[in-house]
Amino acid sequence: MSNKINTAVDMYKQVNDNIKNLEKEARKLRVQKNRLETYILNTIEANNLKEKDIKIDSNTRIKHTTITRKEPMSQKYVKSSLEEYYISNFGHRMTSIRCQEKADEIYTFLINNRKDKTSSQLKIIHT
Repeated sequence: MSNKINTAVDMYKQVNDNIKNLEKEARKLRVQKNRLETYILNTIEANNLKEKDIKIDSNTRIKHTTITRKEPMSQKYVKSSLEEYYISNFGHRMTSIRCQEKADEIYTFLINNRKDKTSSQLKIIHT
């Protein structure tokens, strides 16, 4: 291999190692942040301060908020929702087994009809 590609490969490995180290540090910081957040939220709730802003400095405040999110569209969720749909909408015309079969038919179609995505990447192999 030429000198340029060797240099590029060495630099790639160094950058990859730096990213791994930064990700490891970020994971540690996220754990610490989550612990602190849990402590602060519990303190706010215990002292009935949900409606109050807490001033940190002249430009920064924190506020207790509540967020509602939908559960992810996992395969398990899709399959059970299809079964529930068929049973609740067609259960009076079809047996529950037939409803499950129809739900499985659509579920299988959806799973098998997904498009494949191909990408190229480099992988560092330690020996």
